[in-house]
Amino acid sequence: MQIQAHDRKDVRLYYGTRNTGATAYSDLDDSWKAAGVDIVHVYSDDNQGYVQDIFSQVRRSCNVCLVY
Repeated sequence: MQIQAHDRKDVRLYYGTRNTGATAYSDLDDSWKAAGVDIVHVYSDDNQGYVQDIFSQVRRSCNVCLVY
C-alpha cells in the first residue's frame, strides 16, 4: 500500500516500543522522513506511556485521522 505522504498535509507514524534498543526498523527512519512521514517514537521505558495512549490524546484534536 502506498500512502502518498507528499500529497497529504500531515502524515505521522506512531511507533511504540520499550526503548531505542527494542526498536526494529530504525534504520528506515530517514527514508520514511524523506517520503514525508513524521515518525513519532513512543518509549514506554521513558515514562512516555504507551503508543495507544499518546495516539488517543492526539486523535481527539484530529480532523481526519486514518488508522491502519
